Amino acid sequence: MPRRRLGVALLLGGRHAAEVDGLRRACGDPALGRVPAHITLVPPVNVREDDLPAALTRLRAAAAAVREPIEVAIGPPATFLPGNPVLYLEVGGSGLPALHRLRDTVFAYPLERKLTWPFVPHVTVADGAEPARITAALAALVDFTLDVDFDRIHLLEEATDRTWAAIADCPLGPADLVGRGGFEVELTTTEILDPEASQFLVTQGADPGDPPYVVARHRWNVVGATSEDGPVVAEEHEAHGIADLLQSRRAGWIA
Repeated sequence: MPRRRLGVALLLGGRHAAEVDGLRRACGDPALGRVPAHITLVPPVNVREDDLPAALTRLRAAAAAVREPIEVAIGPPATFLPGNPVLYLEVGGSGLPALHRLRDTVFAYPLERKLTWPFVPHVTVADGAEPARITAALAALVDFTLDVDFDRIHLLEEATDRTWAAIADCPLGPADLVGRGGFEVELTTTEILDPEASQFLVTQGADPGDPPYVVARHRWNVVGATSEDGPVVAEEHEAHGIADLLQSRRAGWIA
């Protein structure tokens, strides 16, 4: 059975990513350009192709267990020396307990793996750096700090060229459930169309178009999604009003 090399992270975006990538460039991080600036929740793990749906379900469940965006303070720099020549930015602040709970929830089958080192939330600046360079950076960057709010979690995959890119994202917060007690539908609004939703649109002959995307699931199965030409719903579920739900949620998100 083919396997996919996956990981789970909180990705920095916008100016925060630019600032951290600037430090990575200055410190000679060999992963710059291959791996986006991030806080790792699940390090690289090989997942069977047929377990990908379970991985996506795990991602959504972990995100739903967090009540609100996670606010953390990133910096100042620290190191894992002498055991591991890594220069990183510390992660702290009021959101740290929520971050640990998120990690504990997502770090389960099929995304669980044996660890070489205990979990320490951090943002890597340079991996495999010379000790003298790390020591110099610790002094030079002692006042570097960022306040960051994370509102979503990402599933990443490693490509054959060893670059990592997000293949799914899920907003943090309770799941958006509609139709409780009847035909219950879970609605997820994302910036990235996950592999299951993408395959659904391909099967329906629809082009996904541009984000944001709204995906409807019933009992963990995709039953509808927004597309370039409007909402697409599985034929057997068209009578449940899913198209209107998709359209209104996407319009509300854009507004």
